[in-house]
Amino acid sequence: MFQINSGFRLNWYDFFGLLAPGILFSILALICTIQIKYRIGLIESFTKVGLATSELEAPMTLVVIFVAVIVAYIIGHIIASLATLFIERIFLGKILQHPINVIVFYQNPQRDLSSTYYRAVVVIIYMCLFCYLVEVRIPDNSLYILDIFSGAPLCCFLGSLYFIVIILKMFGDLLQGRSTRRLKKYHKNVYFILQILGAPFFTSEKMVIQFLGLAQAFPYDVQSALRNKYKKVFGRRINEALLTEAFWSVYWHITSVNLYVRTNIEKLQNLYLLMRNMSFVALCSSVLLVLPEKFGGCSSDFMRNLAVFMFLLSFVFVIQFYYYFWQFSITVFRTFIYLDCEGGVQTQR
Repeated sequence: MFQINSGFRLNWYDFFGLLAPGILFSILALICTIQIKYRIGLIESFTKVGLATSELEAPMTLVVIFVAVIVAYIIGHIIASLATLFIERIFLGKILQHPINVIVFYQNPQRDLSSTYYRAVVVIIYMCLFCYLVEVRIPDNSLYILDIFSGAPLCCFLGSLYFIVIILKMFGDLLQGRSTRRLKKYHKNVYFILQILGAPFFTSEKMVIQFLGLAQAFPYDVQSALRNKYKKVFGRRINEALLTEAFWSVYWHITSVNLYVRTNIEKLQNLYLLMRNMSFVALCSSVLLVLPEKFGGCSSDFMRNLAVFMFLLSFVFVIQFYYYFWQFSITVFRTFIYLDCEGGVQTQR
């Protein structure tokens, strides 16, 4: 970690978690633009960029590199913000919940109407992107309900389905304050439809959580020690605070007491942030790789296969993000339990 006297701090997350995704996205965006503009292939695009940079003089080359790094760093921040909205807010906030719910309060992931809606939305979005990448089309003379989309890309039908799901959710929210028999029946039917649409998410979610061992709560003695320590430090019970408020208050407490603890905790934090950003940039890159073909550029099986690989890689990064965030949360609470008031770490007995 690098720190300037003014308080400006740089760590390896700034280089790998922000700069690396920004560089990857910038290079792919540049190559994609060149392919579309000049109607050339991937290798020819890299050759054109190489020739353009080789013609620059040494001082100008350094200026171009410096500006490119600054632009990539800014793009990395934009990617991180979008990844927070799409991955962290939806996967953690709306669907799986914060790990504190399981490891402290024994609460399983949500299964209500709202979380089921977001599961269905995520499934539809990912399926729509996948069908867009591999160009899946609805065959002619298909089912009657799909006859209007015969011959059209399957992503068009999925996009329409996404619009219908949004309308159903909005209509249910408007009637939320009424407790009539028809409304209850409506919510029950909508919940059933969303469960069917979100079935792939339910299945993969259960398999991943069980495989990675992320469904285990703290033992009773550890939970008792955590509750007692929280009440001693903050003057109130942990269940009286908001879940995320309780977690981040514990995080800021332990990182402000002990510098060594802060350094080790930030390593896990930077790791899950890196996985989050890489997941989002891999998803965006998969779309960028097929844009030249969609807009009249040269078609390439290699580009399409690489796009599918990046699409699947984004799933791996999402799983890694949730795993490291879980480990980060467990480490924060366990450190809080065995951290004494003087800033030292007690030995676990």
